[in-house]
Amino acid sequence: MQVQSYSGQRYQGSTHHPVAMGAIIVVHAAALTALLMAKSGYIPDIPAILIADPISIDQADPPPPPPTDEPDTPHVKSRIDTPDRQVKSVQDEVVLSGPTTIDPLSPGPLDGAGTKAADPSLPAPVLVDPRVDPRFADALQPPYPPAKQRLGEEGRVSVKVLVGTDGRVKAVTLLSATDDAFFAATERQALRYWRFRPATRDGVPVEGWRTMTVRFEIGR
Repeated sequence: MQVQSYSGQRYQGSTHHPVAMGAIIVVHAAALTALLMAKSGYIPDIPAILIADPISIDQADPPPPPPTDEPDTPHVKSRIDTPDRQVKSVQDEVVLSGPTTIDPLSPGPLDGAGTKAADPSLPAPVLVDPRVDPRFADALQPPYPPAKQRLGEEGRVSVKVLVGTDGRVKAVTLLSATDDAFFAATERQALRYWRFRPATRDGVPVEGWRTMTVRFEIGR
């Protein structure tokens, strides 16, 4: 009697909880499966779960206000003016581009350097000194002073004569003389008888100076 009563109560309880029995079966099946997998080394693929962080969307800043029109400001470049270095000139140099010609008879104006500046556009004039006219060569020797000749004295005279455009002597200047008697004889002869071909300037006769030396020797 007691056995029958116990058995009837157990089967009666199983008929009233089918869900609990199913859960127990599932748990045991899962445990068995896990045990088999552990023994065989099988590792099931676990699907990856993508966890996305929330993206914060920054709110765009409002556009800046349009620039206001401003008048263009000119760029001014600073400049410091320094005084020029002063160089003291010792002497101004004058460079002549043409030949320099000095006329001894009619000197022209002189420049600061003390020379006559020639016009570079004009050629230098051609000057020719007075020359002895060969037609009057025998008249050059003056007569021997009688007093000096009696004493047997000889002498020498150097003079500078101004020859005119006609070839005649216009003036005699003494440079040196052994005695005044010799110079007097030379001066008279020059003014009376000496003849020259006049000096020329570009072919035109002009006055000119020439130096002459006269010797007084016994026997001549």
